[in-house]
Amino acid sequence: MRDRRFWNHLGEYYDKIMAQIRDATEIQIFGPEEAKYELQKHLESEGLAEHIVSVEDAGTLTNVQIATRVRKRFPTRSQFDIF
Repeated sequence: MRDRRFWNHLGEYYDKIMAQIRDATEIQIFGPEEAKYELQKHLESEGLAEHIVSVEDAGTLTNVQIATRVRKRFPTRSQFDIF
């Protein structure tokens, strides 16, 4: 029962992410553990596999570290395109 609630909650979380990035032309995924791969699978199941430009391992990051990582991947984007 607890596992089912967890997976339902996780599915809702990924759906919220999808709502925010559905129109993205390029998607960079990074983070700790397996969550990044679960998100990748969710994106692929929604037909967005071709928009994923990278899936990278990363530990816990601050907002500044996240912004720096994104700017390295997408150097021509303005700061307003990042978040």
